Amino acid sequence: MNGRRTLFIAAVLMLAGLLGAAGAKLHSRYKMRCDDVPCPHLTARLMAIESVIRQRDGVPSYIVIGDSHTEFADLPEICGRKPINAGIAGASTTTFRTEAKRLAELSQPDFIVVALGTNDAQYKRADGFRKRFDELVSSLSKWKVVVVPVPPSSNVPDVDLFNQEITSLPVRSAAKLDRADTTDGVHLAASSYAEWNRHIVEAASALACN
Repeated sequence: MNGRRTLFIAAVLMLAGLLGAAGAKLHSRYKMRCDDVPCPHLTARLMAIESVIRQRDGVPSYIVIGDSHTEFADLPEICGRKPINAGIAGASTTTFRTEAKRLAELSQPDFIVVALGTNDAQYKRADGFRKRFDELVSSLSKWKVVVVPVPPSSNVPDVDLFNQEITSLPVRSAAKLDRADTTDGVHLAASSYAEWNRHIVEAASALACN
């Protein structure tokens, strides 16, 4: 009886050790990307995005890499391609420095939209922004890419500076919003979302749907 108890305890301890190691590995995998996004939200969003991708099962699609503007958006179908919403609230170019390519490899989209920069601007990370964005876009060189300028807002500093860097990248850019109605000084209201989506559709259609 004592021998069985000892074996049971040993098995439980071994299982706990394995689970702990798996948890530590997962934590380590995401830790480097939690500078901008709280780890629980980052992990939950990545798992949700991956789940959507796996359920697509070959349906023609495009993926939008972005921040809260993307996560909260009702993305349109473009030229028969269904959207995969890979927006993560709080995300910056740093968040997606490796995740963008990984999600693209997993989803194999017909084209990719990158809508980042708002949080880089809010965190006042102008230094190195062009290099980070360029490296991210370069990592997606296997696909056609559309970049989206940062929506204007009085609560987001230096929008014009960041947009100048975004639109100077050697890929197609969606048109900038001249002005934006917001719900809280940053996030787009419905009327501005309609225009934001329209600009993305126009740029992506010209690039990938002919």
